[in-house]
Amino acid sequence: MAFLRATVGDACASAEHVLASRGIRADWRDLGHTGSLDEAREQLSPPDGAPSAIFFASPECDAWTAFLSRMDDGWYTLVNAMSKNVPELEALFLSSDLKRALYPSTAFEMFRGGKSIRRIHAWREEDGWHFISRGQPLPFEDVSHYSRRSIIDRFNFVILDGMLSKLDINLSAILTGCITDVRLLTT
Repeated sequence: MAFLRATVGDACASAEHVLASRGIRADWRDLGHTGSLDEAREQLSPPDGAPSAIFFASPECDAWTAFLSRMDDGWYTLVNAMSKNVPELEALFLSSDLKRALYPSTAFEMFRGGKSIRRIHAWREEDGWHFISRGQPLPFEDVSHYSRRSIIDRFNFVILDGMLSKLDINLSAILTGCITDVRLLTT
């Protein structure tokens, strides 16, 4: 999932511009003004279908547009390119998949002007847990978490949710509450 500090209309226009500059045709469909994230997810193409994503607003993240894709990388490159295309656009890319029993992962990355200014990632692979922290800590971070002995306790969904709440993004409520101005992108 990603968040762009822009209106849904501006975020969609930026995505369309980036895709067009790469020769990729974008098809947009307005899915309506209210509903749940689960209802909107049902509109995404199956994993083996055409790439698709939803852009939406939520009362739980004022001033931000959320962006969700079914692609494995969450369209990470699109988020980065949108940030580069609109230099004043702040973009957050995040993932938290602790439900994956074998290889859980939580990541946060902030872009400004097409550059990653901050990245935090904790994940497990076959050889054990790994943690990275790149870039200067941002004012809303509690860096005391990052020195914990257990890597899973350094950065997880609870810590990510707390960071986002300081940016007026209530991730837990977005995942279960009402979303608005939902637009489906298919390429």
